[in-house]
Amino acid sequence: MTLPEEKLVQLSVKRIKEFGFYINEMLFAQKQTEHASQLLQIELALKLSFTIETNMVFLLARVYYHFPDALPDEILTDIQVQNVFEIENLKQFQVGHSEIILPTSTISTIVGHSLSHTRALFAKNLAGTLLQENLMSVVDPSTVARHFFPRMFDEKAPLTTTPPASRE
Repeated sequence: MTLPEEKLVQLSVKRIKEFGFYINEMLFAQKQTEHASQLLQIELALKLSFTIETNMVFLLARVYYHFPDALPDEILTDIQVQNVFEIENLKQFQVGHSEIILPTSTISTIVGHSLSHTRALFAKNLAGTLLQENLMSVVDPSTVARHFFPRMFDEKAPLTTTPPASRE
């Protein structure tokens, strides 16, 4: 397998959907004094899936905050946002049945837009709450994409499957 050459890829945003939002201001208020000197820990998870027949790529972003030494179930706030992109002739990037390898500029653009959309929806939802000043940082989308999707940057990276999207 060789990585696709960097070329112009027709990419468009089709949908941005907030799947869920959660906030526990009471927990934040209770724990804030005992964790006053600690910054909030921000966790990010990205899940990529695709449907070749419709040329759609789905990126589900989950971001949640907790105090670094808190119990795993002590989540202060959590958001999940699905971004749907259409890529013209997606089939050209398919490797086997369960993987796509996009050009690095394309996956970086998808990750960048998805993080930006997630940050905006998160900021909107946090407005007026105790956590309103704890916004997601701006990050380099290529660095994030390389972390979550290493095979799109290095063909020798371990295989992690990119499952086709379910037809629900």
